[in-house]
Amino acid sequence: MMNLSVALRPFYPSVFSLLFLVLFRCVYLKWRQAFLNRTQKEEGKTCGVAANILLAAERPFKFLLNVLTVLIPLAWLPQAEVAEFLPFVTEKFMDRLSVFTDHIQRSVFVYSIFWCLFNLSDSTNGLMLDILKHMGLRPEEDQKHNIEEQKTGEAIGAIMSAALRALIVLIGLMIIVREWGYDISGFIASLSIGSAAVAFAAKDALANVFGSLVIILGRPFLVGDWIEVNGVEGTVEKITMRSTILRTFPQEVVHIPNSLMTNVPITNFTLRKKRRLSFTIGLTYDSSREQLEKTVEAMRAYFTARPTVFDPDDIRVHFTTFADSSLNIDITVFTLATATKEFLNVRQQTNLDLMKIMQEHGVGCAFPSTSVYFATPLETKPEA
Repeated sequence: MMNLSVALRPFYPSVFSLLFLVLFRCVYLKWRQAFLNRTQKEEGKTCGVAANILLAAERPFKFLLNVLTVLIPLAWLPQAEVAEFLPFVTEKFMDRLSVFTDHIQRSVFVYSIFWCLFNLSDSTNGLMLDILKHMGLRPEEDQKHNIEEQKTGEAIGAIMSAALRALIVLIGLMIIVREWGYDISGFIASLSIGSAAVAFAAKDALANVFGSLVIILGRPFLVGDWIEVNGVEGTVEKITMRSTILRTFPQEVVHIPNSLMTNVPITNFTLRKKRRLSFTIGLTYDSSREQLEKTVEAMRAYFTARPTVFDPDDIRVHFTTFADSSLNIDITVFTLATATKEFLNVRQQTNLDLMKIMQEHGVGCAFPSTSVYFATPLETKPEA
């Protein structure tokens, strides 16, 4: 027994490190689950920053622990005792193995960190959502925002997440390659030259990418907004890195490059708080002065009492023109109905109510007509 204990003593560091890592892994998993459960109870469905980091680091940290559980006990194996069982294990072999395991450990450590950052940069991660909210690119959950603005926030988050993830992968790959002793300065120089050539060849595509960033930060419109740009009018369906997708009212789908969107005027009809209702009513010339005056006053009182009028003090109803065949009354008011369907309903009801007012005051609408006067009376010839 004594001889067995003495023989195994050199293996104690390796065995103890293995047991410690296995025990640490079990304790960490239990603590992590208890912490997440407590956080979700305290904060409801949402998670705090620490909980989001733990969720993003779950698989990377498990992978790191599994690799270390193998590599650290392997690095602490006694060379002389192992050489008795494996003749090929020499001092030179152990040195190479030690260097190799060091590179593996550092590479796995870097890989796990950037894997965690990659997960955190996901547009659906809670931490990424908090960052977008602080930047004003995503609506708060406790505020009443429409579905269109939420869709725009999702599009913005997806674009930012894709760009950030590409940067994380590139930096992580460069660090790991450098860890293995490869000189990447020449690669970076060639990459710079190649990037310049690619940028020149793909300048239109890059212009669209920067255009999407301008749209994201400036936010001249949201997904679902009714806009007009470069003669195309429709509803914004999607914002991508290359183009903005509009669906016109005849239901065609139009892809407009983002570089064009940033260089032409954009009319956003959805942002209107009021909409102008303007038309002209022509009354017949047989209408008396008193009828005309009372009709104008009745129309003005009608719009003042309407709940759909934006500003009752900004109502313009006036008899303005002696036209060729009519006495014109110009009407201009602003209504709260900005959506097309609501606006048409308001306009229809307004037309019906104005017809009623004209009927009550005994006046009628004129239509284009021409009176012809003859200098000499017309004679009717009898039929033969």
